[in-house]
Amino acid sequence: MDNSDESNSGLVTSDSLTQGMTDGEKDELKTLFDSKTIEVDVRRIAVLSDIHSNMTAFNAVINDLKSQSFDLVINLGDLVGYYTQPNEVVERASELFDFGVMGNHDFAAIEPEDLMYSTLNSAAKYALSHNKQLISQRNKSYLATQPMKLFIKTPYGTITAVHGDPLTIFGYIYGKNPVEMEQEIRKALSHTESKFLFVGHTHIQGMYRSNTNQIYLNPGAVGQPRDGDPRAAYALIDLETLDIDLRRIPYDIDQVVDQVHNCQFPEYLGNRLEKGE
Repeated sequence: MDNSDESNSGLVTSDSLTQGMTDGEKDELKTLFDSKTIEVDVRRIAVLSDIHSNMTAFNAVINDLKSQSFDLVINLGDLVGYYTQPNEVVERASELFDFGVMGNHDFAAIEPEDLMYSTLNSAAKYALSHNKQLISQRNKSYLATQPMKLFIKTPYGTITAVHGDPLTIFGYIYGKNPVEMEQEIRKALSHTESKFLFVGHTHIQGMYRSNTNQIYLNPGAVGQPRDGDPRAAYALIDLETLDIDLRRIPYDIDQVVDQVHNCQFPEYLGNRLEKGE
């Protein structure tokens, strides 16, 4: 199973994204690399990630959220890309989410140069080109307000929220087997002093508690799961009790596959939804 959107040239870091740009272009981009720190008195958080213009899956998760109890909703990035309804997703996200971070597809949709776009695979490029033509200026502006990294200070400990890994922002925390995966998670946790690390990007749902009581949480993907379960994924976490509910929500995948066909997207993007890979 290939979970990478990048080319074989390696991970993309914040530094490499600005390589070769003029000072003016760097100034235009510099706010995108800023982190943001907030302080909130919350205990129970709903965590969503990787919606990827899949409004059908997003609606199913929103409906499930109506029956849940939470104080805050956060987004771990990649509102756009892969599927056909970027404006609908961004508009609903701007209403639903209290806070969020930028994903690599979000960045690729608004960057002045095609630096991130050039790292995507061919199917991702095709879909994002479609999305870029559709996304309204208002929704591009919303994407541009999302920080690369978010620190949330709560009475139960600080949360680091980032799309990929906390060191390179858009790097993958991924291992080919459980042992490798644990090693990668522990490495990622070592790069933050926060008690909680919330990430997306791999589209693989999971959690981990280290022997130093740091908590890693990946809520999985709303719009394109890759862990063998095609249902939309998100998570709820109680920061005090450390109870984590890894939720899976069925939705009308056939409807999205039809949208893929109607927009003449690569068939692969529909097939992988049906298989959850």
